[in-house]
Amino acid sequence: MSSQTDLIKYSRNSVADLTLSGGLYLGGTGSANLLDDYEIGTFSSSVSASNLTSYGTFTGRYIKVGAMVHLTGNLAGVNAGTGYRYFVFPAPFPQYAGTNFSMGVSTSYPDGDRQSGIIINNSSGDLYLFYVGWNNVSSQTGSGTTFTITYESSA
Repeated sequence: MSSQTDLIKYSRNSVADLTLSGGLYLGGTGSANLLDDYEIGTFSSSVSASNLTSYGTFTGRYIKVGAMVHLTGNLAGVNAGTGYRYFVFPAPFPQYAGTNFSMGVSTSYPDGDRQSGIIINNSSGDLYLFYVGWNNVSSQTGSGTTFTITYESSA
């Protein structure tokens, strides 16, 4: 074994708590192979809502790998009548303005006849904001609205 790289490559021992400065190259040494950002966390924020009688707290979790961000979140205690509803929340990282690549769905409607909702990015120019919308076929009383979204970040 001629180098530290060979030691890790050919050793049967495991590596624990590895700390790197500058990033990790995966599958090659070009800049496209450099993983220099990985983060897991939680976020909470105020939301603005349309056509909701009342709602509780908003909580979210994120995983950021490179420029891709995956969010999951919940708006608890939603009370609303029938019809189209939405809320707007700020994400922890801005969207990449060049592509506006984002996709998502709101899920988990535990009671009633609610349809699945969609998530879209904000077209007002604020690259932190997302809209979560759904259509209530029947009234919604106290249940939460959960969502998931994946988007490309500029941070």
